[in-house]
Amino acid sequence: MNNRDLSKYKRDIKQLQEVAVIWWPDELLKLSDRESIIPILLKSQDQFISILKLCHQSPEQVFEIIEAAKFPANLFLKHLVVLADYGGELSNSTKINVTVK
Repeated sequence: MNNRDLSKYKRDIKQLQEVAVIWWPDELLKLSDRESIIPILLKSQDQFISILKLCHQSPEQVFEIIEAAKFPANLFLKHLVVLADYGGELSNSTKINVTVK
């Protein structure tokens, strides 16, 4: 591909604004509100933390507690993913050097 082919993609801000969707359409906002996991995570956060606190004997104990609490495994996993992502962001921002042996 040569530079001549790319010329149609070079636009300034004004040209981009003329063709871009700068906001979400109402129907997409409504769908996002219905499908968002955030309200579910916020509602179940205390139960998730309680399950973690009860697993003080061994990490494998978590499976028994999740089952006994009838806490959905996929929701528990989503909490862990959010927690892991937050941890990654935090360690990236603090610039801590870790040496693994």
